[in-house]
Amino acid sequence: MTNVIDRTVMGLCARLPRGGYALAKMAAELRPSLRHFPASLPFADFELKGDVSHNVFYPLATCGFYRHQLVEDDILAHLAKRSNTIIDVGANIGFTAALLAASAPKARVICYEPLPVCQPYLQQVAEYFRNIEIVRKAVGDAPGEAHFLQRQSIDRSSLAGKGEAPVTDTIAVEVVTLDSLHSGDMVDLLKIDVEGFEPAVLGGARQMIERCAPMVVFEAYEADVLEFCRKFFLDISVGYDLYAIAMTGALRPLDVDAAEPETCNFLAWSTSRGPLSDLQIRPSYRR
Repeated sequence: MTNVIDRTVMGLCARLPRGGYALAKMAAELRPSLRHFPASLPFADFELKGDVSHNVFYPLATCGFYRHQLVEDDILAHLAKRSNTIIDVGANIGFTAALLAASAPKARVICYEPLPVCQPYLQQVAEYFRNIEIVRKAVGDAPGEAHFLQRQSIDRSSLAGKGEAPVTDTIAVEVVTLDSLHSGDMVDLLKIDVEGFEPAVLGGARQMIERCAPMVVFEAYEADVLEFCRKFFLDISVGYDLYAIAMTGALRPLDVDAAEPETCNFLAWSTSRGPLSDLQIRPSYRR
C-alpha cells in the first residue's frame, strides 16, 4: 500500500505543469517513505532510491532523467563507448556516472564527489555498476583543504563562491589534483561539472591532459570560466578544438566573438584523435 500511495503522489507531481516539486517536498514531510523513493533509470535495470525533497533527485523520481541535459547525456554515452578510463569530476548523486558505466561496462569510471549528502546515492550506483570507483574528495589546482559550499539546490554546490542558491552548510574537504592521482593512467574521457570551479580542475590536470589528450566535456556558465577554458586548451601542445553542445544536438565550433545562448556545455576534442566528423550521436536511452 505504501508503494502505491507514494507512486500515486509522484505521478501527480509529474503531471502538474508547475508546482510539482513543491508538492513533493510537502508530501515528503508527511510520508517518510518518500525520502527513500525508488527512481527507475532508463538505461539500466536499476532503481536509485532517494529523497524526493532533494532538488537533484526529484527529476529522476518523476521521469528517470534530466530533461535539460539529454543532448549532453547522448554525447557522453557515445564518447564513453570509445573509452577505457573515464573520470567524472563533480559526480553529484551519480546519474551521469551510471550512464557512463552502463554505456562502457568494461571501462573504469572514477567519480570525484566530496559532498556528504551525495554519498548514499553514489554508493548505490557503485554497488550496482561494479566498474565505478568513488573518490570522496574535491578536485582543484593544488592539493590541500578547502571549504565546500553546500547549497539549497544540491547540484549548485561547489568550491566556487559563485551561485544564487542559498548556502546551507560549509564543509571542510580534502582537495586533490588529477595530475597527482592519475600520473600513471591513460585517461580517455574527462567530464567536469563543478559549478564555476572548472578552471581550477583543469589547472591541476594539465600534465594529464598533455599526456593523454582525453576527450573533455565541461560546463561553463560564466563568460570568464569559458574564456579560461578556451585559452587553456589553446595552450595545450597536443592541440584541441572546442565545440558548443547545442540543444539541438549539433556540435558547433566555438565562436569566441559570439554569445552561446543555447548552451553552457562544451566539448574539447583533441586533434590527435582525428576529425570529429565521424561522431554519430544517437539517443542513449528511451525518453
